Amino acid sequence: ELRVEMRVEIARLHKEIGATMIYVTHDQVEAMTMADRIVVLRDGRVEQFGTPMELYHHPKTKFVASFIGQPNMNLIPATVQGTDASGIKVELDGGHRMALPVEASTVNAGDKVEVGIRPEHVQFGANGLNISVNILERLGGVSITYGTIGDETRFCASLPGDAAINEGEKITLAVAPEDCHVFDAAGDVLRRKSAPALVA
Repeated sequence: ELRVEMRVEIARLHKEIGATMIYVTHDQVEAMTMADRIVVLRDGRVEQFGTPMELYHHPKTKFVASFIGQPNMNLIPATVQGTDASGIKVELDGGHRMALPVEASTVNAGDKVEVGIRPEHVQFGANGLNISVNILERLGGVSITYGTIGDETRFCASLPGDAAINEGEKITLAVAPEDCHVFDAAGDVLRRKSAPALVA
């Protein structure tokens, strides 16, 4: 509670003073809620610089993607099945196949990649990811579901608070291909052909 109060107070002072401020934090919620621009540092080097929503919608690396967003982005190991002008086709751990609209010039069939899916970008639907629900956190307006795809790939989903699910169940969750991020073996993003518009 004190952290929230201090965050609001610092934001109020920033607006009142009107001066440039540099705020250093390891708390991504503080970074997202207080900053006009964020510099994400890793080992003393700049990973990405931009507005909070630029970093959320267009992370340039797996490191940035896993840092921004609450709960953290799911990163699912996958194998490239093929590429064409529309993007790439992948098979996720657990067997699910997807066609993803990303630039395919730097990957080939057989390459290992990771598919990033934000917990809030999934919904109940057919022909989706099969999730075994292990832990369910009912937070009122939202239910945070922790489970696995296949034998051991962890997956987190942010679902409606009154979602009719229970621990131990298997559920199917769908995600729009354009909401997925793809990271190559080096952790760099494959640019999406279509993506959400930015909010300044």
